[in-house]
Amino acid sequence: MTKIIKMIKTNMKYGGNMARNELFERRKYRRIKVDMELKFHEIITDSFFNEKGGPGCSRIIDISRGGMQILTENAWNEGGDKLIEAEFNIAGKPIRLIAHVVWSMYDDKLKMYRSGAEFIVVKSGDLDVIAEMA
Repeated sequence: MTKIIKMIKTNMKYGGNMARNELFERRKYRRIKVDMELKFHEIITDSFFNEKGGPGCSRIIDISRGGMQILTENAWNEGGDKLIEAEFNIAGKPIRLIAHVVWSMYDDKLKMYRSGAEFIVVKSGDLDVIAEMA
């Protein structure tokens, strides 16, 4: 993590011209391309009680032990932190977890947003199922 922070600081020092892929090319876990349905609820963290937003549906396009990339119709990280309660199936096993959306960007080819979410609360058994895919 310290190397990435140093790269970001260096990038900022020299005008921010470093390609995004250079920053994220060193991943902790291997990503696997998938096409899985995702059901989710946004967790509204700016209220006194952590309420749930309405249900939504999307697609997971890649996954690793640490997070997933999701296709969405809207940018998911506008206005700060976004947490989602996510549910999907791997080999018939339902997986439920909480993820933090860390980035979102528009894909001109797909005419949709790609959003990256880091797993923050996941049962160890569910994590093992995800890890077995890799």
